[in-house]
Amino acid sequence: MAYFKYKDKSVFYEEYGQGEPIIFLHGNTASSKMSELLMPLYAENFRCILIDFLGNGQSDRVEKFSPDMWHDEALQTIALTEHLQCGKVSLVGTSGGAWAAVNAALERPDLFHAVIADSFDGRTLNENFSANLLTERKAAKHFRSRPCYDDFKMPGSKGLNPHELAHKWVKDLGTRPDMSIKVGWISHDMRILGRIVGVRSTEQSVGIMVGGF
Repeated sequence: MAYFKYKDKSVFYEEYGQGEPIIFLHGNTASSKMSELLMPLYAENFRCILIDFLGNGQSDRVEKFSPDMWHDEALQTIALTEHLQCGKVSLVGTSGGAWAAVNAALERPDLFHAVIADSFDGRTLNENFSANLLTERKAAKHFRSRPCYDDFKMPGSKGLNPHELAHKWVKDLGTRPDMSIKVGWISHDMRILGRIVGVRSTEQSVGIMVGGF
Protein backbone atom coordinates (compact mmCIF):
# COMPACT_ATOMS: atom_id res chain seq x y z
CA MET A 1 0.00 0.00 0.00
CA ALA A 2 1.24 3.49 -0.86
CA TYR A 3 0.03 6.91 0.27
CA PHE A 4 0.94 10.54 -0.26
CA LYS A 5 -0.09 13.59 1.72
CA TYR A 6 -2.59 16.17 0.49
CA LYS A 7 -3.78 18.91 2.86
CA ASP A 8 -2.68 16.83 5.88
CA LYS A 9 -4.69 13.80 4.72
CA SER A 10 -3.47 10.48 3.34
CA VAL A 11 -4.39 9.66 -0.24
CA PHE A 12 -4.07 6.05 -1.38
CA TYR A 13 -2.59 4.97 -4.71
CA GLU A 14 -1.50 1.66 -6.21
CA GLU A 15 0.80 0.80 -9.10
CA TYR A 16 0.85 -1.89 -11.78
CA GLY A 17 3.36 -2.59 -14.54
CA GLN A 18 6.28 -0.62 -15.97
CA GLY A 19 6.74 1.83 -18.79
CA GLU A 20 5.24 5.19 -19.68
CA PRO A 21 3.19 6.40 -16.68
CA ILE A 22 -0.60 6.65 -16.79
CA ILE A 23 -2.78 7.76 -13.87
CA PHE A 24 -6.33 6.38 -13.80
CA LEU A 25 -8.94 8.61 -12.16
CA HIS A 26 -12.17 7.04 -10.92
CA GLY A 27 -15.66 8.52 -11.03
CA ASN A 28 -17.83 9.94 -8.27
CA THR A 29 -18.75 7.54 -5.42
CA ALA A 30 -16.30 4.97 -6.83
CA SER A 31 -12.65 4.09 -6.16
CA SER A 32 -9.57 2.72 -7.87
CA LYS A 33 -11.27 -0.68 -7.82
CA MET A 34 -13.19 0.33 -10.95
CA SER A 35 -9.91 0.30 -12.95
CA GLU A 36 -8.35 -2.87 -11.54
CA LEU A 37 -9.97 -5.13 -14.14
CA LEU A 38 -8.34 -3.06 -16.88
CA MET A 39 -4.82 -3.58 -15.60
CA PRO A 40 -4.07 -6.76 -17.60
CA LEU A 41 -4.68 -4.67 -20.74
CA TYR A 42 -2.22 -1.92 -19.79
CA ALA A 43 0.34 -3.17 -17.27
CA GLU A 44 2.49 -5.00 -19.83
CA ASN A 45 3.36 -1.74 -21.59
CA PHE A 46 2.62 1.04 -19.11
CA ARG A 47 3.25 2.05 -15.53
CA CYS A 48 -0.32 2.31 -14.28
CA ILE A 49 -1.11 4.36 -11.18
CA LEU A 50 -4.57 4.11 -9.61
CA ILE A 51 -5.70 6.70 -7.08
CA ASP A 52 -8.48 6.78 -4.49
CA PHE A 53 -9.60 10.38 -4.19
CA LEU A 54 -10.18 11.65 -0.64
CA GLY A 55 -13.39 10.28 0.82
CA ASN A 56 -13.24 7.20 -1.42
CA GLY A 57 -11.68 3.75 -1.28
CA GLN A 58 -8.68 3.45 1.05
CA SER A 59 -7.99 7.18 1.31
CA ASP A 60 -8.84 9.26 4.37
CA ARG A 61 -12.46 10.23 4.94
CA VAL A 62 -13.72 13.80 4.63
CA GLU A 63 -16.43 15.50 6.65
CA LYS A 64 -17.90 16.98 3.50
CA PHE A 65 -17.03 17.10 -0.17
CA SER A 66 -15.80 20.31 -1.70
CA PRO A 67 -18.48 22.19 -3.68
CA ASP A 68 -15.82 22.32 -6.42
CA MET A 69 -15.00 18.64 -6.04
CA TRP A 70 -13.62 18.02 -9.53
CA HIS A 71 -11.15 20.87 -9.15
CA ASP A 72 -10.09 19.58 -5.74
CA GLU A 73 -9.60 16.11 -7.23
CA ALA A 74 -7.54 17.74 -9.97
CA LEU A 75 -5.31 19.22 -7.28
CA GLN A 76 -4.99 15.76 -5.71
CA THR A 77 -3.97 14.42 -9.12
CA ILE A 78 -1.35 17.15 -9.44
CA ALA A 79 -0.05 16.37 -5.94
CA LEU A 80 0.25 12.68 -6.83
CA THR A 81 2.10 13.49 -10.05
CA GLU A 82 4.55 15.69 -8.17
CA HIS A 83 4.95 12.98 -5.53
CA LEU A 84 5.81 10.35 -8.16
CA GLN A 85 8.52 12.52 -9.78
CA CYS A 86 8.34 10.55 -13.00
CA GLY A 87 8.11 13.36 -15.54
CA LYS A 88 5.04 13.97 -17.68
CA VAL A 89 2.21 11.48 -17.23
CA SER A 90 -0.98 10.73 -19.14
CA LEU A 91 -4.39 10.78 -17.48
CA VAL A 92 -7.34 8.46 -18.02
CA GLY A 93 -10.46 9.73 -16.27
CA THR A 94 -13.95 8.26 -16.18
CA SER A 95 -17.11 10.22 -15.36
CA GLY A 96 -16.20 12.68 -12.57
CA GLY A 97 -12.61 11.49 -12.95
CA ALA A 98 -12.71 12.81 -16.52
CA TRP A 99 -13.44 16.29 -15.20
CA ALA A 100 -10.64 15.93 -12.67
CA ALA A 101 -8.29 14.97 -15.52
CA VAL A 102 -9.31 17.93 -17.68
CA ASN A 103 -8.99 20.34 -14.75
CA ALA A 104 -5.58 18.96 -13.79
CA ALA A 105 -4.26 19.39 -17.32
CA LEU A 106 -5.63 22.94 -17.52
CA GLU A 107 -4.10 23.78 -14.15
CA ARG A 108 -0.65 22.25 -14.82
CA PRO A 109 -0.11 21.46 -18.51
CA ASP A 110 3.60 21.10 -17.78
CA LEU A 111 2.92 17.86 -15.85
CA PHE A 112 0.71 16.00 -18.32
CA HIS A 113 1.34 14.41 -21.69
CA ALA A 114 -2.21 13.46 -22.74
CA VAL A 115 -5.75 13.25 -21.34
CA ILE A 116 -8.40 10.64 -22.09
CA ALA A 117 -11.76 11.86 -20.75
CA ASP A 118 -14.36 9.10 -20.76
CA SER A 119 -18.10 9.17 -19.98
CA PHE A 120 -18.75 12.73 -18.95
CA ASP A 121 -21.34 15.16 -20.26
CA GLY A 122 -20.30 18.62 -19.18
CA ARG A 123 -22.61 19.14 -16.23
CA THR A 124 -21.62 21.24 -13.24
CA LEU A 125 -22.25 20.34 -9.61
CA ASN A 126 -25.50 21.68 -8.18
CA GLU A 127 -25.55 23.39 -4.79
CA ASN A 128 -26.93 20.27 -3.03
CA PHE A 129 -24.49 17.82 -4.62
CA SER A 130 -22.47 17.04 -1.48
CA ALA A 131 -25.53 16.51 0.74
CA ASN A 132 -27.25 14.35 -1.89
CA LEU A 133 -24.12 12.26 -2.39
CA LEU A 134 -23.83 11.46 1.32
CA THR A 135 -27.56 10.63 1.51
CA GLU A 136 -27.29 8.31 -1.47
CA ARG A 137 -24.26 6.51 -0.01
CA LYS A 138 -26.12 5.91 3.24
CA ALA A 139 -29.16 4.65 1.37
CA ALA A 140 -27.01 2.42 -0.85
CA LYS A 141 -25.62 0.60 2.18
CA HIS A 142 -29.16 0.04 3.45
CA PHE A 143 -30.32 -1.03 -0.02
CA ARG A 144 -27.56 -3.66 -0.35
CA SER A 145 -28.44 -5.12 3.05
CA ARG A 146 -32.03 -5.83 2.09
CA PRO A 147 -32.82 -9.38 0.93
CA CYS A 148 -35.47 -8.34 -1.59
CA TYR A 149 -35.92 -5.70 -4.26
CA ASP A 150 -39.17 -4.30 -2.86
CA ASP A 151 -38.91 -1.09 -4.87
CA PHE A 152 -39.44 -2.69 -8.25
CA LYS A 153 -42.80 -1.41 -9.50
CA MET A 154 -43.63 -4.36 -11.68
CA PRO A 155 -46.65 -6.61 -11.06
CA GLY A 156 -45.75 -9.73 -9.16
CA SER A 157 -42.17 -8.66 -8.41
CA LYS A 158 -42.46 -7.49 -4.80
CA GLY A 159 -40.65 -9.80 -2.41
CA LEU A 160 -38.58 -11.52 -5.11
CA ASN A 161 -34.81 -11.66 -4.85
CA PRO A 162 -32.72 -10.73 -7.94
CA HIS A 163 -32.36 -14.35 -9.07
CA GLU A 164 -36.13 -14.87 -8.92
CA LEU A 165 -36.73 -11.56 -10.67
CA ALA A 166 -34.49 -12.60 -13.53
CA HIS A 167 -36.46 -15.79 -14.08
CA LYS A 168 -39.72 -13.83 -13.96
CA TRP A 169 -38.47 -11.40 -16.58
CA VAL A 170 -37.38 -14.24 -18.86
CA LYS A 171 -40.81 -15.82 -18.51
CA ASP A 172 -42.53 -12.51 -19.23
CA LEU A 173 -40.58 -11.96 -22.44
CA GLY A 174 -43.08 -14.08 -24.32
CA THR A 175 -46.15 -12.23 -23.07
CA ARG A 176 -44.84 -8.68 -22.55
CA PRO A 177 -41.90 -8.05 -24.88
CA ASP A 178 -42.21 -4.27 -24.49
CA MET A 179 -41.85 -3.66 -20.78
CA SER A 180 -41.39 -0.61 -18.64
CA ILE A 181 -39.60 -1.09 -15.33
CA LYS A 182 -39.49 1.74 -12.85
CA VAL A 183 -37.19 1.78 -9.85
CA GLY A 184 -37.91 4.44 -7.24
CA TRP A 185 -34.87 5.10 -5.02
CA ILE A 186 -34.21 8.30 -3.08
CA SER A 187 -34.65 11.19 -5.53
CA HIS A 188 -33.85 9.11 -8.59
CA ASP A 189 -36.24 7.44 -10.98
CA MET A 190 -34.61 5.10 -13.46
CA ARG A 191 -36.98 4.13 -16.22
CA ILE A 192 -36.08 1.53 -18.82
CA LEU A 193 -38.23 1.60 -21.93
CA GLY A 194 -37.68 -0.84 -24.74
CA ARG A 195 -37.62 -4.52 -25.57
CA ILE A 196 -35.79 -6.68 -23.04
CA VAL A 197 -33.51 -8.95 -25.04
CA GLY A 198 -31.83 -10.81 -22.22
CA VAL A 199 -31.37 -11.16 -18.48
CA ARG A 200 -28.36 -12.18 -16.41
CA SER A 201 -28.39 -12.71 -12.67
CA THR A 202 -26.62 -13.96 -9.59
CA GLU A 203 -28.03 -14.38 -6.10
CA GLN A 204 -26.89 -10.83 -5.30
CA SER A 205 -27.59 -8.87 -8.45
CA VAL A 206 -29.55 -8.82 -11.66
CA GLY A 207 -28.83 -7.22 -15.02
CA ILE A 208 -31.10 -6.66 -17.98
CA MET A 209 -30.22 -6.04 -21.61
CA VAL A 210 -32.60 -3.73 -23.45
CA GLY A 211 -33.08 -3.46 -27.21
CA GLY A 212 -34.06 -0.42 -29.23
CA PHE A 213 -36.92 1.89 -28.35
